[in-house]
Amino acid sequence: MGFPNEVTTNAPGLDAGIEIGSKPHNIEAYPTFESGVVTIGRFVKYDTGSVDALDASATPKIAGVIRNKLNRVIGENTYTTAKDTVVEVVDFGHVTVEVTAAATPSKFAPVYVVNATGADSGKATQDATGNLLVADAVFWEQIKTGVWVVRLQNYR
Repeated sequence: MGFPNEVTTNAPGLDAGIEIGSKPHNIEAYPTFESGVVTIGRFVKYDTGSVDALDASATPKIAGVIRNKLNRVIGENTYTTAKDTVVEVVDFGHVTVEVTAAATPSKFAPVYVVNATGADSGKATQDATGNLLVADAVFWEQIKTGVWVVRLQNYR
């Protein structure tokens, strides 16, 4: 007997940056972070003790995906040191991510991330050209246009 997929059946309109609580996952809180880091399901790096946005650095260490703040004001999409004491990063499990406009992922395709400054910084894509491979991560399923679930398979 088959079971319906819990992600798309129960929450078809999820935004990016949401962990899938029905699956094993891990969330880490980091008190040191770059003020202004985007919260909407973007990949971030860990650099010199701080969680920062991707910025074309040569060898970034991917920390995971910034978790959407549950108590955020509508339209507010950044963590700031003036208002927030920590950022939360999903580093294992299933999590929704924002993908680039040109992305055309498929289930089990490897995840690449835009390692550049600008509007697409930290967004996921299946395109390897000029992008950074996220080791042990695969696309799982599309939630809606611009949002996919990815599976981070190894604890970071």
